[in-house]
Amino acid sequence: MQEWMKRLICVLALGFLVQCAGDAPAGGVVLKPTPYFMSDEPGSLAAVMVPVAQSRVLEVRWGRPELRVLADGSYMLKYQKDESGFERLLVIGSPGSFAVAGSPPSYFEEEYDEVAREPKLVKRQPEWSTVSVMGRSVRYAMSSAGSGADPQEFATETFRATGPDGRGGSYRIFASSNIGQSTAASYLTTVTWAP
Repeated sequence: MQEWMKRLICVLALGFLVQCAGDAPAGGVVLKPTPYFMSDEPGSLAAVMVPVAQSRVLEVRWGRPELRVLADGSYMLKYQKDESGFERLLVIGSPGSFAVAGSPPSYFEEEYDEVAREPKLVKRQPEWSTVSVMGRSVRYAMSSAGSGADPQEFATETFRATGPDGRGGSYRIFASSNIGQSTAASYLTTVTWAP
């Protein structure tokens, strides 16, 4: 294998790992989907310890979401249009409290360096936008620029909300789309409280 191809493979692998991790915003930990993807147990809504936020709109369009529940009573619903995963929505709810982010988490994007004639990773600091979710204004930002194999991903800040039953929880929502930011934002707006 040629040397430049070996370097490209290493950079792409590193980019994937860094892009998945990102930086936590100043002030602390944010809700991430990684623990839910690592869980083998699908769980049931009976084990969820917070009011359930869901997307009935996307359930009608794309089918029933995949549910993951962790031992602490937190949950993730994964809505996906098809097997490609390009059009996707993740809703995470947790009984924990999290720090309010001053700025969005940064992410890394691959760029081709003309001088070095090889790809390199460039750190990006996105800006907040706002969207209406569950009857309130919530900030969101790009969390991954995507690539040929992955769509752009946008994530809300981790926010506290009180459900119709008076219980509270912390929530974070991720929307991925190959169509663009406005489509991803439209997925975010479909999230409502479960009946």
